[in-house]
Amino acid sequence: MAKKPISKKPLFNLNLVVQETGIKADTLRAWERRYQLPTPSRTEGGHRLFSSYDIETIKWLLARQEEGMRISQAVDYWRELIAAGIDPLEEYAQQPSL
Repeated sequence: MAKKPISKKPLFNLNLVVQETGIKADTLRAWERRYQLPTPSRTEGGHRLFSSYDIETIKWLLARQEEGMRISQAVDYWRELIAAGIDPLEEYAQQPSL
């Protein structure tokens, strides 16, 4: 059975993302500013709207940090995978849990 792709439709506000991921809002804003990752959409009023894909991206980055990578290394790794035509979220979803 094929796995359903993660939605990229922007639906979720910053507060929900903070609750879902445990990341601090200031940290997330800094990542967005410094690394352009994630890249949430904006409402007409300028508020961030995140997709399920954005939330999973944040979780992926946090998991790489837990493995010992600095955030800059995790972002570089993400970009290397994307450049190679590999979706990092699919790559890690296929690996068995430790």
